Amino acid sequence: MHIRTWLAAVATGLVVSATWAGNAQAFDLTGTWEGKWSCKGFDGSKFKSANKESIMLITQAGDTVNVDVDGGEFHYNGRAIPDDAKPEKGEVVLAACPNDNLPGAGGEAETVRATVKTKLTTFKATFKAISIFDDDFPSVGTCKYTFKRIDAADPGVSPCFM
Repeated sequence: MHIRTWLAAVATGLVVSATWAGNAQAFDLTGTWEGKWSCKGFDGSKFKSANKESIMLITQAGDTVNVDVDGGEFHYNGRAIPDDAKPEKGEVVLAACPNDNLPGAGGEAETVRATVKTKLTTFKATFKAISIFDDDFPSVGTCKYTFKRIDAADPGVSPCFM
């Protein structure tokens, strides 16, 4: 009786461990992406900015994500969070480099939340995000990002250190 209980506990633990380990890096966003972004903000008056031909590079190692947008114009570190039910989908949270911790005090800050979808047998993937930012102009605003992956080769994006 004790052996059966112990075996059942071990088997349950192995299933839970395998499920958790499988979801730890269920999707990989590494590659080159093309898309667009647009921002709306306020700096004493309303303004808009956009890039309809944007390039995003991503290097993912485990759940760590390093992102470069528009040739170094914007750089981020982040974390990938796979969906428990559909591990080819999930979300990503990104923090701009550097990220000032006191809004409007002479630095810049941006936090991005993205939903991602990949297909496990192909490079095809989508990245849709929203963000909130502030900078030293001073201004504050929100941005929307929409990208599709065009190549899964690793572009070698380095992390930023603060």
